Amino acid sequence: MDSSRCSCAKNSVAESTVAVLFGIAVGGSGLGLLHTNEWDEHGRDHFMLEACRVLIAIQVMIAGIELPGRYLRTQLTSVMLLLTALMLVKWLTTALLMWAILGLDYLDALIIAACVAPTDPVLANSIVKGKYAERHVPTNIRDLLSAESGANDGLGYPFLYIALFLKTNATVVLGWAR
Repeated sequence: MDSSRCSCAKNSVAESTVAVLFGIAVGGSGLGLLHTNEWDEHGRDHFMLEACRVLIAIQVMIAGIELPGRYLRTQLTSVMLLLTALMLVKWLTTALLMWAILGLDYLDALIIAACVAPTDPVLANSIVKGKYAERHVPTNIRDLLSAESGANDGLGYPFLYIALFLKTNATVVLGWAR
C-alpha cells in the first residue's frame, strides 16, 4: 500500500465530524452557549429546524447543479437502481439492525429507518468533494453518489408512510395476513 495514500487518509477529518463536534461543544452538553430548548415557549426549536431545511435544500440544489449536463439521461439506469432496490435494502437492513441491536419493535424500527436510510447530501458532500475524493474516488462514482444523495431525500417518505400505516393499522394488516 502506498504510504502517501495512508497519510492523506489519516490526516483528513470530515467536515461533518467537525460540525457535529462543534455543535456538541457550543450546545447544552458542552459550553452551554446555545440552549435551543429555551428558544420558544413550547421548547421546540423552530430556528434550528428551518436552518436544517435550508441547508439541505441548498445541498440538494448544489448536487443537481454540479452534475454534468444530461447526466440523468445517460445514467438513469444506475441512478434508478440506487434509488429503488438499494434504498429498499438500506431501509430494511437498517430496521433489522435497530430491531436486533436496540431491541426496538420492528415497526418502530421501520419508522426510524425510513428517516435515516436516505443518503444525506451534506454527508455525501464530504465523500464526493475535496482533494482526497478527487484523487481516490473515480469521477463517475462521485457523480453517481451526488445524484443519488440529491434525489433520495424525498424517496424516504413512501417508506415512512408505509411504516406508519403498518404501525397504525397493525391489527387490521395482521388479521388480513392470517
